[in-house]
Amino acid sequence: MGIATLTACFVNSNRDPKKSQPAKPQEFFYFWKQPEDEVQIPPIVASVFFEMLAEKLVPGWVVAMAPIDKLRKAKPQNSIKLSGIRALSGDGAFLLLPSFEGENIKARLAFVEDATCTEVRDIDSGAVYKLKSKECPAPCWIIDGEWSIVGKASTEVDLMETKQ
Repeated sequence: MGIATLTACFVNSNRDPKKSQPAKPQEFFYFWKQPEDEVQIPPIVASVFFEMLAEKLVPGWVVAMAPIDKLRKAKPQNSIKLSGIRALSGDGAFLLLPSFEGENIKARLAFVEDATCTEVRDIDSGAVYKLKSKECPAPCWIIDGEWSIVGKASTEVDLMETKQ
């Protein structure tokens, strides 16, 4: 590792900062094992995240928690067309690219600020879902997180009628 560090230092001293990123010692330490917990974010997730960020649909607390470096690395050059629900958002939970599997919702990427968050709203249609978290420490972001649906989906109009 010492030689790899010196090699990275030499490469960094001779690189053009405008053309390349700094070299890391791990790039020159060929026997180093990459950590198993190194998470790879799917390109479609990164594409949708940045698309929604540009539309100002991502809450500020999510942006502060998001692994921006990993999302940038995963983002494809071209935009990806998507059909279906882009995100479910609530006070303390943001589920990106959720899919419904029976009585469960599985999010490709989820951000949890408050584990007690029980209601999320589809950012496009306004449908509201009551959820129960499955082992989700807060605050965190997780890939392929699961939640149980405990309440019937409704719309904001239904909620306003029940409040009156």
